[in-house]
Amino acid sequence: DIAKKANISLGNLYNHFESKAALIAEIASLEAAELGDIEGNLEDTAAPDMTIEQFVRSYFDYVAQPENAVLAVEITAEAMRTPDIAKGFVHNRERLVTKLADLLRAGEEQGIFAPNRHPEEQANLILDLIESAGLRAAFDKPGLRSRTRKALIEMVKRAICA
Repeated sequence: DIAKKANISLGNLYNHFESKAALIAEIASLEAAELGDIEGNLEDTAAPDMTIEQFVRSYFDYVAQPENAVLAVEITAEAMRTPDIAKGFVHNRERLVTKLADLLRAGEEQGIFAPNRHPEEQANLILDLIESAGLRAAFDKPGLRSRTRKALIEMVKRAICA
């Protein structure tokens, strides 16, 4: 997919990187940049319930893009075989978990979100839910995607709101 987007052959793409791991590290770097706006939205703690809704919507839309879903599956498979490859993607996820856990704490302090003794784990579970729903939605008919997004937002809010 990357070679196709760059309008070059796969062999030519590999010529630009010393290894498959280097190529995947670059993909992780590109992913970090793409997630920057989504991650930045989590910093708005003035209205945590609206912030979480916007986050779920935008992150779901990102992971539900077919090219992102395919890439996620391929990279996950490669990272399981070669753990060093996972480092950049694990770092990206850790940043999202930290920001999301901070939002959960802020919402709890404001009495909007229910008390939570494990905000990092809850943040991980929210990401798991969004990512798995996004993978499934990538293969759904477009009309189903909006229904899935709406149900996902409702489910996350029910799980965390006071």
